[in-house]
Amino acid sequence: MKRLLKTAFNLILSMAVLGTCLYLIYIPQEEKNEGPLSMRGVWVSTIYNLDYPSSPGLSKDQLTSEADSIIENVSQMGLNAVFFQARPCADSLFPSEVFPWSSCLSGSQGVAPDGDFDALAYFTDKCHEFGLELHCWINPYRITRKAAASKSAALELLSQDHPVRQNPEYAVFHTDGCLYFDPGNEEARHLILKGIEEIIDNYDIDGIHFDDYFYPSSDFDDSYSFELYGSGYSSIGDFRRASVTSFIAEVNDLVESSEKDISFGVSPFGIWANLSDHPEGSDTKGSQSYYSHYADSLTWVREGLVDYIAPQLYWAIGNAEGEFETLLKWWSDAVSETGVSLYVGQAIYRLTDAEEGSVWYGTDEIERQLDMMAAAETPGVILFRYGSIKSSPGLEEFLTDYFSSF
Repeated sequence: MKRLLKTAFNLILSMAVLGTCLYLIYIPQEEKNEGPLSMRGVWVSTIYNLDYPSSPGLSKDQLTSEADSIIENVSQMGLNAVFFQARPCADSLFPSEVFPWSSCLSGSQGVAPDGDFDALAYFTDKCHEFGLELHCWINPYRITRKAAASKSAALELLSQDHPVRQNPEYAVFHTDGCLYFDPGNEEARHLILKGIEEIIDNYDIDGIHFDDYFYPSSDFDDSYSFELYGSGYSSIGDFRRASVTSFIAEVNDLVESSEKDISFGVSPFGIWANLSDHPEGSDTKGSQSYYSHYADSLTWVREGLVDYIAPQLYWAIGNAEGEFETLLKWWSDAVSETGVSLYVGQAIYRLTDAEEGSVWYGTDEIERQLDMMAAAETPGVILFRYGSIKSSPGLEEFLTDYFSSF
């Protein structure tokens, strides 16, 4: 009888331990990201080969080695999420049926890297191996980044099979010499959505992520789209904001309909609007995404069109243009009782070239901001960017020590 009781007890104990282990492995997303700075991410930029890969034309072995180094370092620093730029300019760091291969891999747009290396798949699998989340960072509207003299010259920069060469009406040639998708063009929007859908369908990612590239400026030449689709809007500004918000809503619907555990979030410019120009704005004086980029992120938050918002609070505490503490409180109030999480975008890049005497020299300002976020129970921070961490003396060691208690 004692032996039977002992056997039964051991069986029950084993089942309890197994259940605990399974719970620890399969922690729901909403439970993982509770508490101050529970999301600790870093942007990994591929545009201009800033962070990855170090140069175009690398071998498959070199591409995997560089990815391994980034992911291992991120893990060792106590971070838990990588925001990987998989579509920097209407192109792809993975085999896509919608957009061509990115030139940052092979050196030429439309040309596959060595061994058809799928950087998104590799980063996703490797991050998960290290217990890190992988968020697929996409620049939805940006097409080219090399200035050209005309739209026809800019189109020539694209690979022969690029969808914009086949449908040039989707793009606007801007005053900076670059091409952008016209956010008000419904067919262009459907193409971008198709590109996002294939990522959701084919990759085990943890999130879809946009940064602050929406309308590049107020002098964007979208008069044709406004004439075609803008009836009912009193101004072109309202039309532009509505166009972007409709797109954000469509991406949100796409993510939710997938039934996968994927979050969707955006990292807008840190100032939504200044109080002097909008009654709901912040007490700041800098450029305003509501008027300059036509990104009405406050509406996205209030209507639950995103799972998180990650404003780029790239100013110092006490700065006159965009004071950090003021903006942290404004955004904290904005997400309050909405169910949308706040992840602060932090300006690690400012440390890289800071000289002695600057507020950004050393790690003191970063520490003050992190302490302020933790005290405000801000659920997350995303650091811009990986290469800036590696090139700022003492920063990697500081972050490793700081995040060791989280």
